[in-house]
Amino acid sequence: MIEIHRKSLMTFYGDKKNEISMQDIKQARLAPTLSHIADVMSLDNLIVLDQVHGAHGFVVEQEALSKKFCLFKQQGDFLVTSLKKCGLVVVTADCVPIILYDHLLHVAGIVHAGWRGAAQGVAVQALHAMLKIGCSIQNVEAIFAASAAPCCYEVSFNFVDEFAHYDYASEAFIKRNNKLYFDKKLFLRRQLERLGIQKNNIYNKNAACTICNKGYCSFRREKDQGGRQATVVALL
Repeated sequence: MIEIHRKSLMTFYGDKKNEISMQDIKQARLAPTLSHIADVMSLDNLIVLDQVHGAHGFVVEQEALSKKFCLFKQQGDFLVTSLKKCGLVVVTADCVPIILYDHLLHVAGIVHAGWRGAAQGVAVQALHAMLKIGCSIQNVEAIFAASAAPCCYEVSFNFVDEFAHYDYASEAFIKRNNKLYFDKKLFLRRQLERLGIQKNNIYNKNAACTICNKGYCSFRREKDQGGRQATVVALL
């Protein structure tokens, strides 16, 4: 599904109907879905990182675009650019895709935030990368897409220790029927709010649960048999 935000930002929210196979990802091949996305969004370039559940990423500048499709070569979990018609991609199956956008400076970013990346501050690092190139925190918007939600995302009780250094993490853990569930989106939202992003600039666009909604790829539900859905952002 393609949406236009503020008439200047184009986004694509993928699901199981246009999933990308793990074979294409592992072999750094151009999946038909990615080629189709580039065509329908009229993109000049499309960039996908080798995602490693960390907190490192890249600012994409013109000299880095040696070819139209830059796929799965460099490791990282966020991308930022001020280049128009350059598609920034994350592929997910329960992790949280976050789109960041400074609507005044016209800079976009995209983040792949699994629980490890969230704990390491991947969204924080992406935002810092935007601030370093001149963005203002009060102008940045964040858009969350589909990911595992606390209705289904069960974790072990000692999982809490991974987030012990965050004083706001406790509100993202929900105890229900002697089980513990984690709200990654809420944790990440609080993280962005602490950095100064305004509450009314954070949106839960298409933020369905990937585990219980079978229209999405889910590693929890499908294990190694499933693929990944793409979330794409591009400046117009």
